[in-house]
Amino acid sequence: MTNIDRSLSTEVAKGQKPNGAAPTFSNNVLSREPQVERTSKIEGQNTTKMPSKFATSAAKSMKSSRDYVSENPVRGVVYAAAAGIVAGGLLTMAMRGRKN
Repeated sequence: MTNIDRSLSTEVAKGQKPNGAAPTFSNNVLSREPQVERTSKIEGQNTTKMPSKFATSAAKSMKSSRDYVSENPVRGVVYAAAAGIVAGGLLTMAMRGRKN
């Protein structure tokens, strides 16, 4: 609890009107405005970087996947078929659950 909070709670407890609470709050908010602006600017910049990081990561994953399939074509086909069977089974179960 800050000194302002203590003095306000004491004044309110004594039945007095808290003087200067609104201007003090207003001054505190205004004094923090530059900090809030800096923080929001930094977070905005970080947010705009996220899609490019994701795109870079996805491109690397695609390249490594293609390299693996070109080096091991039979395994690549087997893995793709297995993934298709699993995805098809999950979709079939999901659609059956909707009808009932």
